[in-house]
Amino acid sequence: MQTNIPIRNERIWQYVLQAEKYNSIDVKAPLKSDSIAMLTVNNSVLVDLPLTVTIAGESATLSAKLRITKLSDSVLQASTETPLMVNINSFKLGAGVAKLQELAGLKRIEPLVPVSFNVRFAQQ
Repeated sequence: MQTNIPIRNERIWQYVLQAEKYNSIDVKAPLKSDSIAMLTVNNSVLVDLPLTVTIAGESATLSAKLRITKLSDSVLQASTETPLMVNINSFKLGAGVAKLQELAGLKRIEPLVPVSFNVRFAQQ
């Protein structure tokens, strides 16, 4: 997670994501598409997938438009084509966000957060 503001990153990890208690954000998706299986190296395909996202012990399903690229015979890359709109209330993160709001002296923090990612999966 990177906001490009170090103190914000630290506070999000500490107060919102509770990193001392939960050391990861988990994302699961079904990748059994024929179009993915048929990919050749250096080619990609756009897919709409349901992602099961778990943050701080709470799970929610989000729809994602992903670009899946085959980088080699054993490596796939998945990138968001458009940001996911994560609602903090779906993950019960309101108390942590309220703490951020207090520390930053803000009147409001928007509950919808755009999230983009780029991950690689290597077959072992």
